[in-house]
Formats: sequence, C-alpha cells, structure tokens
Amino acid sequence: MATFKAADETGAPGQHATYLNSTSRIIGNIVIQNSARIDGKVEGDIVANGEIAIGESAVVSARIQAPAVVVRGKVSGDISAQSIEIGPNAKVVGNLTSAILNVEHGAVLDGRCSISGLQAEAVVARAELQGNATRQRDSAEPQVPGAVPVTKVQRADLRARGYSDEAIDKMTPIEVHTILGLS
Repeated sequence: MATFKAADETGAPGQHATYLNSTSRIIGNIVIQNSARIDGKVEGDIVANGEIAIGESAVVSARIQAPAVVVRGKVSGDISAQSIEIGPNAKVVGNLTSAILNVEHGAVLDGRCSISGLQAEAVVARAELQGNATRQRDSAEPQVPGAVPVTKVQRADLRARGYSDEAIDKMTPIEVHTILGLS
C-alpha cells in the first residue's frame, strides 16, 4: 500500500521528487516522470510514473493516472492506479479504478469503484508516457485500452486546429501531447 510521505521541518516534500506547495496553482495537464506531492490547486489531468500524494490543503480537479495515489485533500475527477488510498479527512468525487483500494473511516467518496488488475494498462500508459511505445496504429484501430483519454479541453483545442472527432479518437496520448505542445 502507498504511504503518505510527510514534509520535513523545512517544508520539503519528503521523499517525493516533485512538490507543488500550498501556494501553487496549475491550470493544465501535468506529466510527471517520478513521484509528486501536491498541496496546492490543480485543474487539468495528471499522469505520473510514480506515486501521487494529494495533501490535506490540496484542491485537485483532474483525472489522475499513476501507479499509486494517496489522497488526503480534495479531488474531483477519476483516479486510475494500481493502489489508491483515501485518508480520513479526504473528499473524492469521481470514479476509481484500482487493484487495491483503501478508504479510511471519515473519508467522503462520491463515485463508482472498480477493483481490477491494472498492471497491463499501467505498463502501456507508462511506455507511452516515456515515448517508448513502438506500436504502429492502423487508421481504423480503436483507442488502446488503458490509454489516457483525451480531455474536453484537449478535444476542443484539437478541433480548433482542424482535427475531426474521428481523427482525435484514433490518436495516442503521445500524439495528442505532441500536437498540443505538452510533451
């Protein structure tokens, strides 16, 4: 099970490689190559290769995909991870998909939970995130299971650039990020 790594006396993020403090505010999608602790506000999607820890002061409105997610603050959005831990004062509004789910007494959870093995999906998502995917796609092939879906904001941006919904649905996350300059 994931563990919540508390900040040290200097306010550093403990063992997390990336840290967004309580005064941070990000609007947009985040791709993190390691673990992260978020104590600020985030609006957008979060994809990470390491644990994501949402601190007590955090307010996150995002779809989150990571190997492990620990929530102590507020999250509005779907979470997909191998393990999800929701702390006693946390509030989560969204659907959860995980192999391991721990909801502590006192937590608020408003959404559906799907407990299943996500290891294969997580491997595919991490490979695409790192740019190691070598798979060639046929133009008629549907979206890859486990891939991060295109957000409403990304879809609107792609439409504004002249892409049809059909073309957008056939794009990989790497293609979307490259076109939108997010990589």
